[in-house]
Amino acid sequence: MNRNKLLDIAAVQTELAGNGLNLCKEFNSADLAVSVPELELPGSCKHLLLIGSAGADLWNAMPSDYFNRTHPVDEYSIDCIESCLSNLVASDQWSILFPEVPGRHTEAVVPLQKLGALAGWHHSSPLGIGINATHGLWFAYRAVVALDSSVQTFESFVASESPCLTCETTPCLSHCPADALSFGQQPDLTACVTHRVADDSNCVSTCLARLACPVGTRFRYSEQQTAYFYNRSLASAERWIENKD
Repeated sequence: MNRNKLLDIAAVQTELAGNGLNLCKEFNSADLAVSVPELELPGSCKHLLLIGSAGADLWNAMPSDYFNRTHPVDEYSIDCIESCLSNLVASDQWSILFPEVPGRHTEAVVPLQKLGALAGWHHSSPLGIGINATHGLWFAYRAVVALDSSVQTFESFVASESPCLTCETTPCLSHCPADALSFGQQPDLTACVTHRVADDSNCVSTCLARLACPVGTRFRYSEQQTAYFYNRSLASAERWIENKD
């Protein structure tokens, strides 16, 4: 493989999108050293790829046998990225910094939301998760890849202002049964989690405030997809409440 060949980021984006990883942004590592100094990069890193998924594409593309694994979405994402990059760049010219999957990759310090903001994907929302004008609240960070190769860049996302700034009705606030949200402040995690783990909770496998957001509704996760992720996080919520006191 020609180690001096430019890595075509457009080709990477196209292949990953076919597997549901439909968000991809390239950064120059020299720029990141200034804008995100806490980011831990390998010394040979020239570029960084931030990879994410929006809507139901990843959920629909992921084979069902992955659900038998401990970390289904993480392992599927890693497999897709490894398959893609192994055909385009030498194996010693890239490494996965996130996600951390025991036995495969060790997570570095990666401030995902800060990178997402630089990519134009992420604006703050009352829910404490990122929002953007296109996909609303229905996107997630899936991987961060360090590249020791020259690249042919491809701009895959256009930055925009936060849709929360022009939202007049703020339905996320009024639809939160725990009254845990307020505009311009971090969520009240104690109120949120306490409600989630209650015996009669209506937020065990969903988030009513998130569903109420009118932005990017065509990218909204299916009921099954939403329930899967919220059910997986419920055990963490229960441990957080137990250890809080």
